[in-house]
Amino acid sequence: MKNILIDIIVCPECSGELKVNGYNIDCSSCNASYKLIDGIPELLTEKDKKELNSEITFSKRYSRSKRVSKLSYMILKQLDKIPIPNLLDARKINHSKQIENAKIILNIGGRSKSRLNKQINLDVVNNENTDLIGNVENIPLKDNSVDFINFVAVLEHIKKPHAAVKEIKRVLKKGGYVHCCAPFYYPYHADPRDISRFTREGLRLLFEDFEETRMKNIHGPTTSALKVFQIYLPILFSFNSIFIYEIEYILFSYILYPFKFLDVFFKYHWKADFISGGFAFLGRKK
Repeated sequence: MKNILIDIIVCPECSGELKVNGYNIDCSSCNASYKLIDGIPELLTEKDKKELNSEITFSKRYSRSKRVSKLSYMILKQLDKIPIPNLLDARKINHSKQIENAKIILNIGGRSKSRLNKQINLDVVNNENTDLIGNVENIPLKDNSVDFINFVAVLEHIKKPHAAVKEIKRVLKKGGYVHCCAPFYYPYHADPRDISRFTREGLRLLFEDFEETRMKNIHGPTTSALKVFQIYLPILFSFNSIFIYEIEYILFSYILYPFKFLDVFFKYHWKADFISGGFAFLGRKK
């Protein structure tokens, strides 16, 4: 278990203090007991576990193709390695100063390996780089314990966005920052569910208790429209075959990719928000 977690984790049932006893973590207030899995605290309530199992079952039933989808994902990830698309979108608001000044960083839903000892990766499932297993709607951390929260591509997958933002405000120190990215004009992508979309006004309203530092489009209008056509064209020409669809999805993704560079000109168009892929928000706790 990461050292920075020892003093700030709390019981998700009663917010009581937790003590590590071998492979268990016990609450001194309500006597609840949680597992320590390979050094990673699993701080989920029984209700959280039941809901998670239900969502995973739903995801498995909904997805008809696994093997080929993984192949297409691996191939298309190569496109993301091209540095030029940084010209096209604002996926990352510059928050390097806030990161540098933060003593503890909470990365919600982050599955990439942390390069910083002060970063905690929180996820509802135990992935390769998870540091803490917990529910964002009931974060098992003390009040005012975190300096910076990264909340990217997670908001659309949770049932109660307002509850999650309320929890973010609770665990964030006064003057601390939250960086959130959420989709608007973007195709369905279950992980394990896909529930919500947010306009600029909607995301701003969700974080109305925070002082807005900056807000930007994630993708320009061309990139957003092409995301839809990457799915629509294979639907049109695959004759309801999963295999043909997946092959055509890869093919059309590469064919359409160069058109994204039109967003060099259109990303600041006055109507760009109408079909933006989503929005990035940086806010400060008042």
